[in-house]
Amino acid sequence: ETVPMTASVALADHSAAIGQYFTSIRIPAAFVAGASFGAMWGLKSPYDGDKVISISEWLATAYHVLVTASFVLALTTVVVATGAGTKNLQGGYDPMAESGYML
Repeated sequence: ETVPMTASVALADHSAAIGQYFTSIRIPAAFVAGASFGAMWGLKSPYDGDKVISISEWLATAYHVLVTASFVLALTTVVVATGAGTKNLQGGYDPMAESGYML
Protein backbone atom coordinates (compact mmCIF):
# COMPACT_ATOMS: atom_id res chain seq x y z
CA GLU A 1 0.00 0.00 0.00
CA THR A 2 1.36 3.42 -0.96
CA VAL A 3 1.12 6.45 1.26
CA PRO A 4 0.07 9.64 -0.54
CA MET A 5 2.72 12.34 -0.60
CA THR A 6 1.68 15.67 0.86
CA ALA A 7 3.54 18.89 0.36
CA SER A 8 4.58 20.53 3.56
CA VAL A 9 3.79 24.20 3.80
CA ALA A 10 5.91 26.50 5.89
CA LEU A 11 3.65 28.44 8.22
CA ALA A 12 4.44 31.99 9.22
CA ASP A 13 2.66 34.86 10.91
CA HIS A 14 1.37 37.02 8.02
CA SER A 15 -0.67 39.48 10.09
CA ALA A 16 2.03 42.19 10.05
CA ALA A 17 2.35 41.94 6.26
CA ILE A 18 -1.41 42.28 5.88
CA GLY A 19 -1.43 45.37 8.09
CA GLN A 20 1.38 46.95 6.08
CA TYR A 21 -0.40 46.13 2.82
CA PHE A 22 -3.64 47.84 3.79
CA THR A 23 -1.77 50.84 5.20
CA SER A 24 0.30 51.19 2.06
CA ILE A 25 -2.84 51.06 -0.10
CA ARG A 26 -4.79 53.55 2.01
CA ILE A 27 -2.31 56.44 1.95
CA PRO A 28 -1.96 56.80 -1.86
CA ALA A 29 -5.73 56.39 -2.22
CA ALA A 30 -6.23 59.29 0.20
CA PHE A 31 -3.88 61.42 -1.93
CA VAL A 32 -5.81 60.52 -5.09
CA ALA A 33 -9.11 61.31 -3.36
CA GLY A 34 -7.83 64.71 -2.26
CA ALA A 35 -6.44 65.59 -5.68
CA SER A 36 -9.56 64.47 -7.52
CA PHE A 37 -11.80 66.33 -5.06
CA GLY A 38 -10.04 69.56 -5.94
CA ALA A 39 -10.01 68.72 -9.65
CA MET A 40 -13.78 68.27 -9.75
CA TRP A 41 -14.13 72.04 -9.89
CA GLY A 42 -10.95 72.75 -11.82
CA LEU A 43 -12.42 72.72 -15.32
CA LYS A 44 -15.33 74.99 -16.05
CA SER A 45 -17.94 73.50 -18.35
CA PRO A 46 -18.08 75.34 -21.70
CA TYR A 47 -21.77 74.46 -22.19
CA ASP A 48 -23.56 77.53 -23.53
CA GLY A 49 -27.14 76.27 -23.76
CA ASP A 50 -27.12 75.07 -27.38
CA LYS A 51 -28.85 71.83 -28.22
CA VAL A 52 -25.83 70.71 -30.22
CA ILE A 53 -22.98 69.62 -27.98
CA SER A 54 -19.51 70.43 -29.25
CA ILE A 55 -16.48 68.23 -28.72
CA SER A 56 -15.12 70.54 -26.02
CA GLU A 57 -18.41 70.33 -24.11
CA TRP A 58 -18.39 66.54 -24.43
CA LEU A 59 -14.78 66.33 -23.25
CA ALA A 60 -15.49 68.59 -20.27
CA THR A 61 -18.43 66.38 -19.30
CA ALA A 62 -16.29 63.24 -19.67
CA TYR A 63 -13.59 64.91 -17.54
CA HIS A 64 -16.07 65.66 -14.76
CA VAL A 65 -17.49 62.12 -14.85
CA LEU A 66 -14.03 60.50 -14.72
CA VAL A 67 -12.74 62.77 -11.95
CA THR A 68 -15.87 62.14 -9.90
CA ALA A 69 -15.47 58.39 -10.44
CA SER A 70 -11.83 58.66 -9.39
CA PHE A 71 -12.84 60.45 -6.18
CA VAL A 72 -15.56 57.92 -5.34
CA LEU A 73 -13.35 54.89 -6.02
CA ALA A 74 -10.40 56.32 -4.08
CA LEU A 75 -12.64 57.14 -1.14
CA THR A 76 -14.07 53.61 -1.28
CA THR A 77 -10.52 52.24 -1.23
CA VAL A 78 -9.70 54.29 1.86
CA VAL A 79 -12.81 53.08 3.69
CA VAL A 80 -12.35 49.41 2.76
CA ALA A 81 -8.60 49.43 3.55
CA THR A 82 -9.29 51.06 6.92
CA GLY A 83 -11.94 48.47 7.73
CA ALA A 84 -9.69 45.60 6.67
CA GLY A 85 -6.79 46.98 8.72
CA THR A 86 -9.05 47.33 11.75
CA LYS A 87 -10.33 43.78 11.25
CA ASN A 88 -6.70 42.63 11.09
CA LEU A 89 -6.01 44.33 14.45
CA GLN A 90 -9.13 42.76 15.94
CA GLY A 91 -7.89 39.26 15.19
CA GLY A 92 -10.21 36.29 15.27
CA TYR A 93 -8.38 34.39 12.53
CA ASP A 94 -5.50 31.96 12.27
CA PRO A 95 -2.36 34.13 12.07
CA MET A 96 -0.32 31.07 11.09
CA ALA A 97 -2.18 30.53 7.82
CA GLU A 98 -0.44 29.36 4.67
CA SER A 99 -0.43 32.85 3.17
CA GLY A 100 -1.83 36.33 3.71
CA TYR A 101 -4.79 35.48 1.48
CA MET A 102 -5.75 32.55 3.69
CA LEU A 103 -6.14 34.80 6.73
